[in-house]
Amino acid sequence: MGSRIETYRNVGNGTVSSRHVVIRLYETAEAHLNEAVTLLADGEDPTSCLFKAQQIVGGLLTALDLEAGDMAQKLLQLYLFVLERIRVAHEEHRDPGLAAAVEVLARLREGFETMPAEEAHNTARPLTMSAVGLHLKG
Repeated sequence: MGSRIETYRNVGNGTVSSRHVVIRLYETAEAHLNEAVTLLADGEDPTSCLFKAQQIVGGLLTALDLEAGDMAQKLLQLYLFVLERIRVAHEEHRDPGLAAAVEVLARLREGFETMPAEEAHNTARPLTMSAVGLHLKG
C-alpha cells in the first residue's frame, strides 16, 4: 500500500503521469472488487470494499472530459456499468456481476498500459487526488 500512497503523492510534484495514476486506480479498484467477491462468497460484509471501489470509479468518471470524443463517451458507459454492478452487489449482498466489473476494469487497465500517453491524457481533465476521492494524511 505504501507504494500506492507514494504514487498519489508524487502526482502533485509532477513526477508521476496522470496515465500512471489512472492505471494504479484501476489496479486498486480491481483489488477492492476482488476482495468484495471473496467476502460475499464467504458470507461476510463487502460494504467497505465496494465503497472504496465505487469512490475510485466515481472519481474516474467525474474526471472524464466528455467533450474529448468517442473514447471518453465509451469510458463513461463502462464506468456506469461498473458502478451499477457495485450498486447491485451492495443492495443484494450477492455477486450477480462483480466478476464482469472486475473484467472491465482489468481490460481498461491493460488498454491504458499499452495506449500512447498522449491519447490517454486526452480523455480526462487533469487528475488531482481530490478528484478521485483521495485524501492522504502526512
